[in-house]
Amino acid sequence: MKKLLVILATLLLLASCAGGGDSKSSSQQASDDFELRFASDRLSSTILWDLVNGSKHINKDKANQFLETVEHVTSEQISRTYSNNVRAADKRFKGKRIVISGNVSAISQDEQGNPQLAMPGPLSKTAVKLGFGKDSADKIATTEIGRQFASICTVNGFSDDTVMMDNCQTSPGESQIIAAQELVKSILNGQESIAPAIDAQVVADYYLAKEFPADSPCRKNRLNFGGWFDDCRKNYHGLIHRLGEEGILEKLPENLRERAKGGMAAFMQSQS
Repeated sequence: MKKLLVILATLLLLASCAGGGDSKSSSQQASDDFELRFASDRLSSTILWDLVNGSKHINKDKANQFLETVEHVTSEQISRTYSNNVRAADKRFKGKRIVISGNVSAISQDEQGNPQLAMPGPLSKTAVKLGFGKDSADKIATTEIGRQFASICTVNGFSDDTVMMDNCQTSPGESQIIAAQELVKSILNGQESIAPAIDAQVVADYYLAKEFPADSPCRKNRLNFGGWFDDCRKNYHGLIHRLGEEGILEKLPENLRERAKGGMAAFMQSQS
């Protein structure tokens, strides 16, 4: 399904690129702003996802540079590191921004009512504790115990056999949003490339966003680092299926069909 989604979205991109460009009205500009935000949110989410899951799409150094972090570790890895040598672990992690991932073992609040998540380690269900601001409360409220979770946090130290983290993010920070938007613009113009599969996704998402109807849930809700809102995901997949049924590949001129095949080949190679 994932491969079909990217392939069909890429075909839509190629069809859209084939048209000419006129001066933009204010309503068109507003639409483009949404499309840029949509593609940028997807790009940020993809980079985090690829880093956490060890994807071949993008190297770790580039992903951490984009996210303004030093590295990615699982809750079990950082818990084990601190249990073995607190001083060495502090030198490596304390005060630094990292990507932390693991299964959620508990959801709670601190004394000020700010949301917290716990993740397990090799010996404990609360080996790592993540602290969030109140602006993350809605997102934390939809998180389920036992589900995988990834976040960007600052490591605060080690207390009561627990690695403490604060200033955790459930969505991109302002500097990351700006960086993602500039990167999307560069990829759309062919000035920069991250990796073939991610490039294809960025441009496909940008042009696919043009097809969302005015009442689409994707236009009403902002995407999170963690993935899609359910309603937006259904709308997105439904659009992909409709485009496939319309036989968009057969409608493309021969030269665009060849470009589509090249894009699909690059995507398939990135999956191997």
